[in-house]
Formats: sequence, structure tokens, C-alpha cells
Amino acid sequence: MKQNRQIMQTTFCAASILLLALLAAGCSKKADAAGDAADQVRSVDYVTVTTAPIVERRIYTGDLEATASVALYPLLQERIVSFPVEEGTEVKAGQVIALIRAASLKESRAQTQAQIEALDETLASQSRELERARSLHESRIVTQQTLDQMESAYRTNLAQRKVLDAGLGQVEITAGNAIIKAPFDGIISGKRLEQGDIASPAQPLCTVVQMDPIRLSIPVIERDLAVVRTGLAVEVTVDAHPGRVFRGEVTRILPVLDPGTRTNEVRIEIPNPVEADAGGPALKPGMFGHAEIIVRTVPDAVVVPTRSLMVDPEGRTGMRRVLVLTKDNVAQEKLVETGTASGDVFEVKSGLAAGERVVVRGQYGVADGERVKATDISKDGVAAAPAKSAQVSP
Repeated sequence: MKQNRQIMQTTFCAASILLLALLAAGCSKKADAAGDAADQVRSVDYVTVTTAPIVERRIYTGDLEATASVALYPLLQERIVSFPVEEGTEVKAGQVIALIRAASLKESRAQTQAQIEALDETLASQSRELERARSLHESRIVTQQTLDQMESAYRTNLAQRKVLDAGLGQVEITAGNAIIKAPFDGIISGKRLEQGDIASPAQPLCTVVQMDPIRLSIPVIERDLAVVRTGLAVEVTVDAHPGRVFRGEVTRILPVLDPGTRTNEVRIEIPNPVEADAGGPALKPGMFGHAEIIVRTVPDAVVVPTRSLMVDPEGRTGMRRVLVLTKDNVAQEKLVETGTASGDVFEVKSGLAAGERVVVRGQYGVADGERVKATDISKDGVAAAPAKSAQVSP
């Protein structure tokens, strides 16, 4: 009896120990499960949405060319008596560039003037005789035939006077051709003759080139014509002056597209004054220019890092997805309309506001409405936008 009681006690203790062991094991599994659940909360990095200036541009290249270029041909074949300008000389509109000898023209003008003066005396005398003859004709002292002859002679001399006047005017014009003047402000180029040479209508004396402003012609593709218009500011750079920006303006858009290239010629004018240290204008015809046309400026655009943007499932143009965080770090999916890209950031036209928190790392696989563990990396500057953005056109 006593032995049976000991066996029962021993069995009961063993069962109790086993039960306690099972309970302990169950608690341990629950704790491990809770720990695993805590470890499964996703970690993401975010930045705070900011604003920054965005400048949308179209980039093109082209050759610089003179605004105007005129070759000066002499109309006289005579000796050049004065030709003081040299290559690169800056001239003003109306400035005398060269003088051609016109001695024979001066003699011809003097002779014509002498003939006119003599004929004027004859006409004055004939006019007085006609007045007297008309009075005598009324008194029947002078016949009608005589009066008609006198009037015919007067008219003949009067016509000769007009011929001499026309000849004198032509001499004056021809003499004026001996003075070669600049047609506009510009710079002398291509001087081919010197003082003492014989000028010929077949050979130009020189060329006057208008380089201020200088012109840049670029072929703008068809899709950019909706935003490129006259009056837009342009920043131009050339390889000859690295790091220097020349500012110009779109002044003309030709009315017809090139059917072969589907491009439209756009002309840009750039101020190009003579620089004392350079001995002339900095920009020269023939240089290769890079033009950045500023088509749109947004001083306070909402911007986000490019890596925060995810594709739109429906593939709509200009639409992207982002994940934003609530105060409780719950991820919410938003559809945003994007604008100009600039380096590592994108302009957001709608869908986001400054101050919101947008996920930039770890967003893939996070479900809409899922709570996450969030780390702020705004201090790294990934949300900052440069003051200049570019959209390159081919």
C-alpha cells in the first residue's frame, strides 16, 4: 500500500514537470513568433518634399553668322585716291570708306554748268523779244509767221535747258558714286584693293559685315514649335570661350518647315559689341554655338528625387506613382503628374505638396496602407533641385 502511494506520487510529479515544460515551450514559441512579427516590419528611407526653381530649356546647336554682309562694288573704273580702312576696322552707317578719282566728272560738271548759264541768258533774251513781238503782232507790225518762229526757237532752247539739267543731275550722281560709304554699322572684311589701285565695277573694294548683333540659326524640331516663340531668352556658349555665357533672344521663326528634315529654322540674335582687350567682337561668324532656349521658368516648383518615382500601371504619359507616409508611418500610394527632369530630381505638377514625406528607398513591395519603419534622409540633400534644368532635344 505504501509502495503504491509512492509510485502515484512519483507519476504525478513527472506529469507536472512535463506539463510545466510544455507550457514553457509554448510561451517561448509565442515570444519567438512575436519577435519574428516585429522583425518583418519593412524599413524605408524618406525625404521631405521641397520646392526649388525649375528652368525648362530646349538645347540646340548651330553656326554663328553675320546679321548682314554687303560687298561694296565701285561704279567707276578709276584710280582709288583714298582707302583708309583696314581689315577689322569698325565703321558707322554713312561713314566714308573710300574715294575714287573723279577729275573728269568735275570737268564735265563745270562744262554743263557753263552751258546752262549761257542758255539761261539766251532764254532771258528770247523771252524779252517774244514779249515785244507779241505787242507788235497785235499792232499788225509783226506777222504771225515771225511770231511762231520766235516762239518755236524759245521752246527749243527751253527743252535744251531741261536736257542740260538732266545731264548735270546724272553727272552729280556719277560723281557721288566716287564716294564709297558704309551702308550700316559694321566691320570691314575682305579688303582686296589699296589706295592707288584701279577700281573696277567687276571687283568689290571690301565687304561690310554686321556683327552686332550676331545671329545664330538653329533647326528646331516640329514638336518643340509649340513652346519656342519669339522673345524667349537664350543662353549661348561657344568652344572659343569656355565657361562664358552669351545672352540672346529668339527674334524670328521662319514660316515654313523644311520638308526633308521636318525642322523649322529659328533665328537668335546675340549682342556682340567690340571688346577692347579682344580687338573686336568676341563672337565671330563661323563659330559653332550651343543654344539653350529658356521656354519655361517655375520659381517655386514642387520637386522630388527621381528614385522616388515608380511607373504608372496604366502607362499614362507624364504620370508616375509615389509612396507617401502618414504621421503614423503608414504608406499611402499617390498618382502624380511629373514635369521637367533635372539631374536627380523631377518637377511634380500635381499630386504632391511641399512638406509631405515621400519614400525614396525600399518602396518596392510595400503595400498601400502598410505600416513601415521610416528613416529621414532629407539631410543628405537628395530632394534639392538645381536652379537649372534641361530638356535636350535631338
